[in-house]
Amino acid sequence: MTDKPPVFHQHVAVDLVNLEKKQWKAISNSHGGMTTEFTRRWHICGENFPFPEAAPIVFVILQKINQHTLLNNTLELSKKFILQEAMNINNTTESIRSSSKDCPEHKVVEQQLKSTTINNYTIWPETFQLEIHTPATHTYLTPYSGMPFPYAPTMRWIARAMDFLDLVYFSEHAHESKPLQGLYFRDRFMYYYDYMLAEAPKVFLFPTCTKISATALLKLGCSAIQPLGIEWTPVFVDEYRQSPCNFFWHDLNHARRIHQHNQQLVQNLKKGVNFKKISNPYIIWDMMYNDQYVVCQTLMELCNNNYGRLIKMILFEVMHEDAIPWDWQLIWEDILLPDGNCFPYESTVSGIHRKTVKYYAKSAPMLATFYNKLRHEFFEEEFGKEYIVQTEYRTLEHITNAVMELLTVIKEHISAQLPDRKVVETLIISQQYCEEKHTAHPLKLVPDLSFAAAVLAHKKK
Repeated sequence: MTDKPPVFHQHVAVDLVNLEKKQWKAISNSHGGMTTEFTRRWHICGENFPFPEAAPIVFVILQKINQHTLLNNTLELSKKFILQEAMNINNTTESIRSSSKDCPEHKVVEQQLKSTTINNYTIWPETFQLEIHTPATHTYLTPYSGMPFPYAPTMRWIARAMDFLDLVYFSEHAHESKPLQGLYFRDRFMYYYDYMLAEAPKVFLFPTCTKISATALLKLGCSAIQPLGIEWTPVFVDEYRQSPCNFFWHDLNHARRIHQHNQQLVQNLKKGVNFKKISNPYIIWDMMYNDQYVVCQTLMELCNNNYGRLIKMILFEVMHEDAIPWDWQLIWEDILLPDGNCFPYESTVSGIHRKTVKYYAKSAPMLATFYNKLRHEFFEEEFGKEYIVQTEYRTLEHITNAVMELLTVIKEHISAQLPDRKVVETLIISQQYCEEKHTAHPLKLVPDLSFAAAVLAHKKK
């Protein structure tokens, strides 16, 4: 980011949603610089480093919470809890000019306290080289050094606030909320939250209520900043309508899987580097992200040609849905994932305590799953949206063309031969392990004659 972001003060009336949108755009466009700055703060303060960039989304959430009135007694009490907790993260610590050696009478101090007002501090300060204050010498040390919006406590508050907003929604829309997927993602993946917060500075979670495009998500895939989406009403994602809270945990799971695949990549990098000579263990993570950035830049350029939207969604399936890092070899292998290949899964067994089961199971080729998603209700409901992929391109023939174009570029960076078109077509029509839900609700699209012809030709062999 070359231009310094504008400075706003809390006492100035601002459009918080618009402010949050501007901030997120600036940060996502310069995620490398923000990662460096967050890492600098982390080295000084640990997971409680000052995170004032969260101020806009915190104030937007508070605004949304305060809009809910006429709540029942239980929800009203829950609301008070959440609002009280917000004061703990939106805090400043000041000292009256006195010490243990030179202290005024207690009544004098009381008079001073009556006239003391909280110093104004920016809710979006200059994000680079943020001054981190050292608290004045005192017997009672203030948590987080008295700095507003410490990273980990702020992120935990945001999660609890999303829980509260879900409770309010389910209470106010009891009938409409019945078709929602419940709290599926929250149940399965909330327990990764503290783990992910503790993984800084290798990865930083960043909540935002700004709509994030597939392009932005792909570019963030090669950075340490991983977004968590904030919604206020149910949203359609991954074939189902999700409650705002469930959507939040859905995004956490994406961030977690991307990070854990990156961990494997770092382990491979360590084998090729004399790691003992590297004084800072996090440097190798910077190396890994820099390598990914080069791959990302090269492949994202393909999104500007005739098959641009189709190629972008293939990359989205690989990098976001499958959480594959921006690595030439790994991308090649995922695109050409064979039929019946083993894929890692995680599930839980219900009971009085949590039991997590990790296993490998046979799955469909990535291209077969992608084809199903593109022609059925996964990315959108009922009708195919042109801005995702033009409906005329949602056929086996066009998908094969796009895949061949993508593989041609990747081939230049690895030792591999370009597969025959028939190989790609066979992967797409391999439906044996595709889940039935991908075919339960087809979009209203023109029939794919190229797919039908390929299936018929395959059967004749």
